[in-house]
This record gives sequence, C-alpha cells and structure tokens, in this order.
Amino acid sequence: EIIERMWCHIKMKEAVETEERLARKYIRMRAAMEDLKQNHFDLFEGTGQVTSSAIDQGETFPRRLRVPTETAP
Repeated sequence: EIIERMWCHIKMKEAVETEERLARKYIRMRAAMEDLKQNHFDLFEGTGQVTSSAIDQGETFPRRLRVPTETAP
C-alpha cells in the first residue's frame, strides 16, 4: 500500500509540474504575441491570431475528465 501511495504521490507531483510548465509557456507565448502586436503590427496580422482564445475565456475541456467505457472485465 505504501508503494502505491508513493507512486500516486510521484505521479501527482509530475502532473502539477507539467501543468505549471505549460502555464509558464502559455504566459510567455501571450507576452510574445502582445509584443509582436505592439511593435510589428504588420507581422502580427500575418499570424492569424484570434483576439481572444477559448483558454482566455475559460472554455477549456477538463483534462482529467474520465469517460466510462465498455471494456471486458
């Protein structure tokens, strides 16, 4: 039991680190796009960037959603 608990703890820690890493990447990406928009608007228009994304509006699909499936026992 203790091994299983430690394994779950390690996996949860890895998941949190991954989420934090992705959040930092997203923040840097948005900052770069804002910089591009302010300093080089003609290049920014060529990116096809939408002014507000689903992530900005909080309309994301939950990553941990578990869907029941029909599997053999």
